[in-house]
Amino acid sequence: MKRVLQGGINSLSMRTNDILISDSLVSVSKVLNDFGLFIWNYYVSESIAYNYQLEFLILCIPTFIRIKQCWFEYSSTGKTQHMLNLIKYSTAFGPLLINALIKHTLLRSSDEDRQSGALIQQLTKLNDWWYFLSALNSTYSFIWDIMMDWHLQLFNKLFNPRERFTILRPHKAFPDYIYLIAMSIDFLFRYIWVLKLFIINEELRLSSQIKFLHVFSTFLFGYDAYSFGYVIIEVLEIFRRWVWCFVKLESDWIKVRYEEPREFELSGMNEMGKGLT
Repeated sequence: MKRVLQGGINSLSMRTNDILISDSLVSVSKVLNDFGLFIWNYYVSESIAYNYQLEFLILCIPTFIRIKQCWFEYSSTGKTQHMLNLIKYSTAFGPLLINALIKHTLLRSSDEDRQSGALIQQLTKLNDWWYFLSALNSTYSFIWDIMMDWHLQLFNKLFNPRERFTILRPHKAFPDYIYLIAMSIDFLFRYIWVLKLFIINEELRLSSQIKFLHVFSTFLFGYDAYSFGYVIIEVLEIFRRWVWCFVKLESDWIKVRYEEPREFELSGMNEMGKGLT
């Protein structure tokens, strides 16, 4: 844990273990932020709103850890996949930064901005950027889960048109339906933020065309950080990561069991020492 929290990784003998811990930290970042909110309200101030800059920092720490690990592996091996993985984690900063900017804009807005409609225009632009960057991060991450972490072949033809289209892989430890369920869960929960588009707003409330989808989306995303809907979102993400861990471990076992033994990625003892500390 000390090694992982410092951004280190033992790429020689415990790589999978370290990745499971650091990736799990990424999934529980919102839970860590909830703990920060708890500390703020009970020991700092109940009357002052939770500092959005502190929130941004807490949410970013697990991603920073994973990026540092990717950089270490890239600098040690020179393999492009580690740089691509680093870029994947970097895309997670986009939605977090936009979220912080939205809160900054709301706090700094004047009554004149609110009355003139300038505030609405600024928030609309920021929201558009948030959806775009969230889509980029979710798509990149989902494809990476399937191809690189689980070594399934659903997207192989997309990157190599000459390959025959298949979904799974030749060697498997689980029945086929397990992988299909895992892929569905990973897809649904990585894109669950899309439900924000269906939150009940003033225009929808006036039209009286409110459906269950709108009510459910508003329950999950339409209230403040104290809403039980946010707890549901966090639990779903932890469940998604739990499923991811099972297939990730199975994939690594398959590589050892059926494929050629992995070569050590590090080039020397000095590089290994850096990752172990």
